[in-house]
Amino acid sequence: MIKRKIYLLLTGMVLVMLKSSAQQTIQFSQYVFNGLAVNPAYAGYKDDWTVNLSSRLQWVGINGAPQTETASIDGIANSWNSNVGIGLIGTVDRLGPENMSSVYANYAYRLRLDAEDTKRISFGIGFGVKQYSLNGSEFNATDAADGSIPAGTVSKVSPDFRFGVYYYTPNFTWVHPFLICLPNRWLTLPTTRR
Repeated sequence: MIKRKIYLLLTGMVLVMLKSSAQQTIQFSQYVFNGLAVNPAYAGYKDDWTVNLSSRLQWVGINGAPQTETASIDGIANSWNSNVGIGLIGTVDRLGPENMSSVYANYAYRLRLDAEDTKRISFGIGFGVKQYSLNGSEFNATDAADGSIPAGTVSKVSPDFRFGVYYYTPNFTWVHPFLICLPNRWLTLPTTRR
């Protein structure tokens, strides 16, 4: 037991020392209402056209609190081939001086796994563009000559793609999305300053 605790402590210390990086994705309280925001394979999974508008405001009354709005539409591509789902989603995410806007077009191919059509697996891909902006005037810099804080708003636009898998039966669901597949430094358009 003591060896296990020492091993866990040493493993934790090594993990803390490693360099890591992360990307912030949009957050919702109820993902069930907007599956397309989580996984492009959800496109058309309801077998009908669906329009969804959602908003999330965290920490109401606090300036710069996280705020997210999303609008999406998805459905089956045509009535004679319900294996193809398509969708469009737009998102605006604000957190203090940061702002991220994105638009994605999604395509999903859904395979029936049984004759009753109660089990399916769906593979989806989404292509889009995202814009990150930072408003430097919202910072209270202690040194006005600090070059790492922009004087105004800086903005960067970059393409992105995402893909995912969605397996569902009446009693079981498995979802695996791959979001933000391109790092921001790849295929980036010129930065603009306002």
